[in-house]
Amino acid sequence: ETIVGDKTVVVVTRYCELGDLSNLLKGAAAEEDRQSMVPEAFVAEVLVQLGFGLAYLHRANIIHRDLKPSNIFIDADGVVKIGDLGVSRMAMDLAETIVGTPVYMAPEIQKLQEYSFSSDIWSLGVLIFEMCTGSLPFPATTLKELEKKKNEELVLHFEGYSDGLTNVVQHMLRIDPRARPNATQILQMPYVQEQIELLLKKKNGLPSALPQPTETKLDCGTANDEAGLEPQDNHAY
Repeated sequence: ETIVGDKTVVVVTRYCELGDLSNLLKGAAAEEDRQSMVPEAFVAEVLVQLGFGLAYLHRANIIHRDLKPSNIFIDADGVVKIGDLGVSRMAMDLAETIVGTPVYMAPEIQKLQEYSFSSDIWSLGVLIFEMCTGSLPFPATTLKELEKKKNEELVLHFEGYSDGLTNVVQHMLRIDPRARPNATQILQMPYVQEQIELLLKKKNGLPSALPQPTETKLDCGTANDEAGLEPQDNHAY
């Protein structure tokens, strides 16, 4: 529902009882058995739903630019919502401004090169990598070190996860943005097609072994743990 006032626009969306994905990952990290707490069924469902979400945004010519766990919300039925579109932009031309969270940021953005929808695909790859491993693909203590590590192609192996899932993430984390699949191509990959069929057969979106969030209460005034680069930091708008 949308309410339009004289000076404001209010958008009412469904309440996401399970909070954001970062809380679920923190809950999983607190458990001793890391692999069993983030089952592939859940990872695959997040991948499928985010794939559809990005495909929708990209068809509307919108680049999200800050896809990360704390911007992904989940309702009681397991429906994934992409939030925080505050730094999104229309992709009428190739963008060149630095906006986003560095650890999830595509290398072309960090290098001040032109970027487009494929930058969101990279961020999705980092997000799924984190779900599978509990860590980030390019650990670094400085932005300079992070940029250097992003120049190295990864050879992935997710212990306890299928080769199909690993292959999808491998393609999303290609350094060359032209080598990454777009959102529609991701949805057409054999592994993802299998997961879509499984998801359609389920009554509810959540697998039984869903990680327990550290906290389900949503507080819009709480700052995220990740340091981000917002528009006001570089006069992007």
